[in-house]
Amino acid sequence: MLITSSLFAAVIPMTVYLFLIWKMDKYEPEPLKFVFAHFVWGGFGAVVFALLGSSVAAWFIESNIGIENSSLIMAIISAPVIEEIVKAAFLSKTYYDKRFDNITDGLVYGGAIGLGFGMTENFFYFITYGDTFNQWLALVSIRTAFSAVMHCITTGLVGAVLGYVKYLPVKHKSKYIIRGLIFAMFIHAMWNFSVSFDATFKLGYMFMFGMIVLFIIVYAGSLRMERKILLSELNGELPESIVKSISGNRRFRKGWIDEAVRPQVVRDCTNLAFRKRQLKLISEDETLSIEIEQLRIKIKKLLNNGDESQEEKV
Repeated sequence: MLITSSLFAAVIPMTVYLFLIWKMDKYEPEPLKFVFAHFVWGGFGAVVFALLGSSVAAWFIESNIGIENSSLIMAIISAPVIEEIVKAAFLSKTYYDKRFDNITDGLVYGGAIGLGFGMTENFFYFITYGDTFNQWLALVSIRTAFSAVMHCITTGLVGAVLGYVKYLPVKHKSKYIIRGLIFAMFIHAMWNFSVSFDATFKLGYMFMFGMIVLFIIVYAGSLRMERKILLSELNGELPESIVKSISGNRRFRKGWIDEAVRPQVVRDCTNLAFRKRQLKLISEDETLSIEIEQLRIKIKKLLNNGDESQEEKV
């Protein structure tokens, strides 16, 4: 019964969180299967490598420093370093995928990895330390609201940095990525340190609340940037009324264009805007140029078909 309850308590909240951060990406939603693949890596691959790394670190610390302080050192130094590196490792592959092209994508993919990691870690904690129902319930509440969310935030912010630097000159990339990873380790270490002592527990909650707010602010800011890209890149390409609809909340509503073509028009126009921006940042890319022209032709046909459908209805 404990294992079943712990499994549900670990899986369901993290799955809900995953859906929410994916759904928040309203302008260019990432393929759900690809997002879920990151979630699975976090929940299984990253956990396995983190356990292996932690075992080596524990052996080294106990051999050289002693068992007495090993738990605290593991919590505030080894765990943040090892876990943040193995969680972010999968992003180093995603970084080169053409679907990964901005800050929001990094928040989604990194957040998915962190949630997967938090899910599996939560399950182990629930079945290991939930001796009584009250203890189990308190553990579920704290880890669901803070500990697992911390993993989402840290890897999500690393992903955001990768999204930010993707089209920057090579010489600037390394310093931003290293700083992003160090900041993730710092957040992780601060949380682990605060919950290691009764006197700092409440400060830990306040700290994590602040980090949650930071994550939301970064996410909201990245969405505003995407809206600006849509407005700037689609102006001159399409009628003003369509540009305003695609860059605003009307993109999800019926009525401003024939419903038969609206979803595809929204997707293709969004892709066109982002590909044009990428081409400006990269300067020369024949593949991107071809894709942009193909999108223009496709959009023109869709709009013409939509106009014909509207005339037939009249």
